[in-house]
Amino acid sequence: MQTKLFSSLFTHALLAICLLACNSTDKSENQPTNQTSTSVNPSDTTLNTETVMEHPTPPPPALLSSQKGPDDSQVDLLKAQVKGSILTVELQYKPGSEDKPVSSTYAINQVSVTDEVTTKTYSVMKDGSGHYMASPMRTDQGKQLINIAISSYDKPVAVWFKFPAPPVDTKTIAIKIPDVGTYKGIPISR
Repeated sequence: MQTKLFSSLFTHALLAICLLACNSTDKSENQPTNQTSTSVNPSDTTLNTETVMEHPTPPPPALLSSQKGPDDSQVDLLKAQVKGSILTVELQYKPGSEDKPVSSTYAINQVSVTDEVTTKTYSVMKDGSGHYMASPMRTDQGKQLINIAISSYDKPVAVWFKFPAPPVDTKTIAIKIPDVGTYKGIPISR
């Protein structure tokens, strides 16, 4: 009688373990997991497991154009985009030489955008307080200036300006930046 009872308990315990194992496998199949690669070297008794994490890397900003800037720097035009009634222009100043810092200061009223078909020129917009909509900015003796200062090779400086949006049929513009020159034939994204 004890043997039957022991055998029955053993069978039920074994069945419960099998059910738990099957149930835990089903749960793991329904949940997201990392991809795991496992390899076994027959001559080695160690087990190598490598987990591969998938992290999407954002693409670098698209480059519309690039020109030489002050102090042998490179000035990349990254964006000329209209949203609503505002055209946003974004630039990035990067040093051209590892040992040479970049410094440039210019009046914001010298920056402009020109519609290449109508030749109408637009100046940087001002907010309700009379400040130009641009960055990085500083004021010197009441004059609002763009101030670029890069002290090391690995630190580019982002610069942006806001202009009134050209008409909807305007496809390309020219962007004039002091100490850099004019970017011509720049397509506007809308």
